[in-house]
Amino acid sequence: NGSLKAVEISTTTFNYEGETAEMVIVKDISEQVAIEKEREEELILLKTLIDHIPSSIFVLDKKYRKTYFNDLHLSYNDLSGKTNWEVYNKELADYYYIEDKKVIEDGYTVNNRETQGIDLNGNKIWESISKIPMKDKTGEIIGLLGIAHNITKNKLYEMEIKENEDRFRKAILYAPIPMAIFTCDNKIHQLSEGWI
Repeated sequence: NGSLKAVEISTTTFNYEGETAEMVIVKDISEQVAIEKEREEELILLKTLIDHIPSSIFVLDKKYRKTYFNDLHLSYNDLSGKTNWEVYNKELADYYYIEDKKVIEDGYTVNNRETQGIDLNGNKIWESISKIPMKDKTGEIIGLLGIAHNITKNKLYEMEIKENEDRFRKAILYAPIPMAIFTCDNKIHQLSEGWI
């Protein structure tokens, strides 16, 4: 039909009736090339997505080495092949190892565990971390995939709200005049000392 196809050509030289001859085998690999191209496009799409998600994404192999991570993961230049002991202090690395071991060896899943840490500049941060086992085609666990969302702004906001609520409660409690806080169903939640 005149269309171009991808082919694989292999040749073998041999002796045929005292003469040097060459056998040429041509194999149509168009389908294989199309599958590889589709896979490559999917990987590009996945890598683009991973690199632009505003969360830290990382992969550990069965030896607890970082084999993949996006740019937000600790903002280190090169973590490839490093373990947590080469990146974090011993106490934190030991803690992560215990958790990672449960994921890699037991298939345990971590869902949105909140943790407090320190960033590279020494600032307190809070993260929500999830980890899932990564499996090969046969279902064998080959490592883990982790994602960590920086929730520092939300935590600071929650703490500010709690502090304001505490100040408000104390202001009501120690008010010199009668004051009360009611629940949504009109029950008394708190009375000021002015009632006493």
